[in-house]
Amino acid sequence: MAGSTAAIVQRLRALGFQTYYETTAIYLLTHPDLPGLEVRIGTTIVTFERDGREVYRAPIARFDLETALARAGWRGETTGGPEGA
Repeated sequence: MAGSTAAIVQRLRALGFQTYYETTAIYLLTHPDLPGLEVRIGTTIVTFERDGREVYRAPIARFDLETALARAGWRGETTGGPEGA
């Protein structure tokens, strides 16, 4: 799912992620069912960090939603939410 920063943020919000910090250069998101997960979406890079450890990093142009979510511990479909989290 390569795309723009706004498209990535919108897709994650549709999956229940919540923005807790936002500027013109960066979005920071969390998910209530995935404690310890922080998603950083900058102008060029997307990073998923779980409990202080980076589990996924990719340029926005090569961002893959399914891979990022799998590495973050997401067990549901990308149309739903985390199962058993």
